[in-house]
Amino acid sequence: MRKVKGLAWETIYAADSARALELLQCDPIDVVLADRELRGPTNGEALLRMVRDLSPDTALMAIEARAIAAADKKSLALLAVDRSAQAPVVAAMFERAYRVHKLLTNPQTAKVVGALGELPSVPETYWELSRVTAKPNCTVAEVAAIVQSDPALSVKVLQMVNSAFFGLSRRVSSISQAVSYLGLELLKGLVLNAHVFAAIDASHTKGFSLERFQLYSVRCARLARKFAGESKLGDDAFTAAIVHDIGELVLAMQHPDKYAQVVAQSLESGRPADELEREIIGASHAEAGAMTLASAGIPFSVVECVAFHHHPSMVAGGPREVLAAVHAADALIGILTCGDPESRLDVAFLESAGVGARVEQWERWAQEEVATWES
Repeated sequence: MRKVKGLAWETIYAADSARALELLQCDPIDVVLADRELRGPTNGEALLRMVRDLSPDTALMAIEARAIAAADKKSLALLAVDRSAQAPVVAAMFERAYRVHKLLTNPQTAKVVGALGELPSVPETYWELSRVTAKPNCTVAEVAAIVQSDPALSVKVLQMVNSAFFGLSRRVSSISQAVSYLGLELLKGLVLNAHVFAAIDASHTKGFSLERFQLYSVRCARLARKFAGESKLGDDAFTAAIVHDIGELVLAMQHPDKYAQVVAQSLESGRPADELEREIIGASHAEAGAMTLASAGIPFSVVECVAFHHHPSMVAGGPREVLAAVHAADALIGILTCGDPESRLDVAFLESAGVGARVEQWERWAQEEVATWES
């Protein structure tokens, strides 16, 4: 564990793993931050493993030599913290890890999700792409080679890039062309999307159109990417938005009759679907989706967006531009196409996330985008 001064949280410092485990047995600990470079018979990752076994209710974090957005696939840590991070940043990450962990360990949500909550692990292709795209000198050829090594994925990528969603004027026939057009990070979003939907059989849902669901997901993802900008943030927003409502499919599959009741009552009464989902089914689609994705090893940043896209103000401090873009895209589409109240857009959150000045522009972009769907 590592000492961080100036935190609003009550913190306890342990110089080694033995002391950390001793403290854990004395009092409940909400979050453990372990140094990956911890020396001795028990390294940082081994300590996290022991903490998980001893105290499943404790959220796990790791401290790294450099900043990364989330723990790698082999780590038990929900989040990784830069070694040089200042106390306010660390405190915000504590809060975020704690909130997501509480959601992911909620027994009621686990009961609602059931066996479907255990998707197959994210394919190795996704992690290979993550490693390659993290390199400063990454090339299109390297990425194309990874995609081409997976024939099924190659077909999916070409199908997606040539679909009406992207509106290209000419057909893309090679993976290299697809990579050049989509961008390296955006490609990871499509890999994730293909994996999730391939793992779920929606044939037994009642009145649930997978085609319409996927169309909405991609439309929302495109808008979220535009809101976040042509940068890694935009690509991260696309990735999160493309699976942000996956919990709807989970609920429709696991509880078809109750989910149909939710849809009917929401249309009749105008009440938010997530409120009715909790009342009738026991968990919202946001909670069910986050748990399902987390079980497959989906990165924390995506899981957090899925969990809180309806209630983003629950995410405390730190960088929240991606969540802001996903929330705004989803809310504005709902307002413009489904008759949702304008209060669906959490303007106070957007201002606190530092994007309040962009809201008017985002609203115009959303109106322009929706107009193209109706033409």
